[in-house]
Amino acid sequence: MKRLSGARLEVLTFERGVDDFTLSCGTGVLAAGYWYQKKYGVIKRIRVQAPGGKFIIESQENSYLLTGEAHISFVGKFSGVHL
Repeated sequence: MKRLSGARLEVLTFERGVDDFTLSCGTGVLAAGYWYQKKYGVIKRIRVQAPGGKFIIESQENSYLLTGEAHISFVGKFSGVHL
């Protein structure tokens, strides 16, 4: 995580199960926003940039809302699956 100017952050997430960096991680973005809010005081809106896109964290008391764009990153097809 890197603090930019104002209430803006840049986040890069490494996911253990993937063993690599990912384009974005909602949990990681919210954790960064929560940390920022605890360190710098209550801020109602924090903007976060991840490699996969831009996010906005809005907070009220102990409630957080994460919003951002959604994009299809791949399409897959399962074949030969037996249940």
